[in-house]
Amino acid sequence: MRWSCWFLLACGVVAGSLLPCFVPAGCRDLRLDRQHFHLNRDATDLVEITDAHWFELGNRFGDFDLEMDVSLGEGADLDVLLRVVEPRHLEDPETGVIGPMEMFAGRFTGLRMSTVGDGPGWRSRDALLTGGPGNGVGVAPGYLSTVWIQARGRWLRANVAGRQQPWQLADDVYGRLIMLTRGGNAVIHRLEIAPRGADHLGPSRWGWAGFGLLAAAVVLAFGLALGAQQLELVAGAVAMVGFVAWAIWQGDLELAFPGADAMLLVLTGAAAAASAFVVRDNLPLRLALVFAAAFAGDAGLRAMHHDSRVPDELFGPDAGNQLTEALGCRVRGPGIVHSLAQAEAGPRVFLLGGAPLYDVGGPGEHLELLLRAALRGTTRQAVEVLGPQTAVPDAAQQWRLFRDFYTAYRPAALVFGTLGEADDEVAQSAFADALAAAKRWCAEHDCRLVLFAGSGADAATQATLRAAAADDVPLVLAAADDAPMQLAQKLAAAIGSLLR
Repeated sequence: MRWSCWFLLACGVVAGSLLPCFVPAGCRDLRLDRQHFHLNRDATDLVEITDAHWFELGNRFGDFDLEMDVSLGEGADLDVLLRVVEPRHLEDPETGVIGPMEMFAGRFTGLRMSTVGDGPGWRSRDALLTGGPGNGVGVAPGYLSTVWIQARGRWLRANVAGRQQPWQLADDVYGRLIMLTRGGNAVIHRLEIAPRGADHLGPSRWGWAGFGLLAAAVVLAFGLALGAQQLELVAGAVAMVGFVAWAIWQGDLELAFPGADAMLLVLTGAAAAASAFVVRDNLPLRLALVFAAAFAGDAGLRAMHHDSRVPDELFGPDAGNQLTEALGCRVRGPGIVHSLAQAEAGPRVFLLGGAPLYDVGGPGEHLELLLRAALRGTTRQAVEVLGPQTAVPDAAQQWRLFRDFYTAYRPAALVFGTLGEADDEVAQSAFADALAAAKRWCAEHDCRLVLFAGSGADAATQATLRAAAADDVPLVLAAADDAPMQLAQKLAAAIGSLLR
C-alpha cells in the first residue's frame, strides 16, 4: 500500500481522537459524587421546603437512583430540579488557580408535583419558566407520597405516588439537585440517592480514534475506486483533520458533554470533506460532497448548541443562575442574594429597570445600596430594596419578571424604571401596556407606584411616563450630571413620602 494510504488512515485516527476535545475544560476533571446520600429524619426534625427555603445539594451526580417520601401542603407545587448545570469558577488542576467564570444560561429539567390541578410531571427548563404554577402530578395535600427517579445519561424517568412518568430527555448527563416550592410548603420525610454507572462521563478517546480509522478507510476505498492519486489522498487526509479541528474551535458546549450523535455528525462531515479532495474529474460529485460536509458539520455543531432563546428573552443573555433563583423567588443584588427568608421586618421597595439603570457608579455606588441607606434616613426605619439586575432589560421584560416570579415579596412601593425604550411603535406600545399592568397591580395590592427614567430616556418614553404621572404617581427624571448619591436621594424623596 502506498505511503499516502497509510497517511490517510493515520489522519483518520488523529481526527477521531480529537473529537473528545469538544469536552470543555470544566468537565474534563469533573468530580462527581460517588457516595450514597441518605436523609432520614424523625417526626420532630423533618426537612421543610417553603417559598423562603430551598432544599439544595451541592453534590454533582451522574447516573443515580433517587427515592423520596414527601408531603405537600395545600396549594403547593414542588419542583424537583435535576441535572442543574450553572456557571461556576473553574480551578486549574495543576496550579489550583481559580479562573474566570464562563457565563451562560443555566440548564435544568424539573419534575413537578402539585396539589392544584393535575398534569404531566416532567417540565423542561423553558416550560418551568413560562408555564405558570400548578398542574404537575396531582397529589393530595398532607398525604405522604413516594417518589422514585432514575437518571441514566440524559434520560430521566420517574414514578410519583404510583403514577409512572415517561422517559424525559435532559440537556446534560450530570448536575446538581434543587427542590423548591411555590404557593405552599413541602416536607421531606426521607431521601436516598444512590449513584450508579461508570466513573467517566466523557467520550472515549480510543473509541473515537477507532471510528476515525473506520471513516478514513471508507474515504480511502472511495478514493481508490475513483483512481485518486497520491497528492489527492494526502490533501483528503489533511482536510479530515482540519475539518475536525475547525469544528472544535467553533464549538462552545457551556460545561456540557457532547452527545455521540453530534460527534458522529462532525466526523461524517470530516469524511465528506476528505472525500471531496479524492474525487477526480467529477465537479458535480465534488460539489455535492462539499455541501454534505458543510451540512453535517453545521448539524453537529447545532446539536451541541443549547437553545437559550426563552431565558434570553426573560433575563437577557448569559443569565447564569438567575433562572433557578427566579423560580425560587430569589433576587440577586450587589453583593447579596435576597430571599423571602432574609427579608427585614420593614417595608420593601422593588426596583424594575435592570443593571444598566441602577448600577451607575463604582463599587458601593449601586443605587440599590445607596437607596437603602437614603430611605433609612428618610423614613427612620429599615427598608429592604431589591430588584432583578438583568443585563439587557426593557420595561416589558422587567414587568414580566416581577409578575411571574416576584409578587410574593408584596412590596410597599414598586419603582417602574427605564433607560428609554426603542423608538418604534411596537416597543412603545409594549412599554405602555407594561406600565398600565403595573399600575393595575399596584392598585389591587396596596402598593405605591413610582416612575423613574434614566437620563437617556427618549421623548416618547418620557411623554408616556408624564401621562401616567398625571394620576398622582411620583415621577423621577434623572439628569445627565446626577451623581449616584443624588439619584438615590431623588428616589428616596419620592418613595419616602409614600412609606411614612
